[in-house]
Parts: sequence; C-alpha cells; structure tokens
Amino acid sequence: MSSRFALRPERVEYSENDVERVCLKLARRYGYYPVRQHVGRFRTPNGNWVTMGTPGDPDWLLAAPGSVFMEAKRPGEQPTDVQRKRHAELRMGYGFDIVIVQAGEQLRDWLERLERAP
Repeated sequence: MSSRFALRPERVEYSENDVERVCLKLARRYGYYPVRQHVGRFRTPNGNWVTMGTPGDPDWLLAAPGSVFMEAKRPGEQPTDVQRKRHAELRMGYGFDIVIVQAGEQLRDWLERLERAP
C-alpha cells in the first residue's frame, strides 16, 4: 500500500525588512557603518510635502574605507528602472560599488569576496 502523505517544509516568505535586518547585522560585523538613504516624498508636521534624496538611490550606504551602497529587495524582486538607472550613474560616474541583496547570505558572500580582493 502506498502512502500519499509527504512532509513538506513550510514556505517562509521574507519581506524586504527581513532582508535588511539580517544584512545590516552582517555589515556591522564586517566593520561597516550603515547609513539609511532617505528618498521620497514626506509630509511634515505642518502638512507640507518635502521631497528628499535622488530617485533611484540605493537604500543604504555601508560606510567605511571603500564604502558600498546596498539595495535590499524582497526575494524575487528586482530594482525598478529608476533604481537601475541611478545605480548605473553611481557606478560609472562616481566609481561606487552597489550590491543588491535578497538575502543575508548574498551580502556575506559579497563582503567576503571584497575582503579577499587584492
């Protein structure tokens, strides 16, 4: 008699905040100081709207000698067209590194490769 019962692990859905939380802990462990890049429109307490930052800027600057920008995305999500354009400007125009992560392991692997580079 065959059994149709099979154990399957519960599928875990990670949010962008989950990815950020893990990556920020890793960045600090590797000696980087995370700086949040605030971009968007915000309402002030008196009701006025203020636009901050440059559209498409990465979420985080991981500051240290050899600083890097980090863009956190939910697993399976990709940067928007505006973000891709801005990332290209930062890379080509200013020589910044930008890492796009969907999991803490991606940032860890990237940082370890960076540390081993001559």
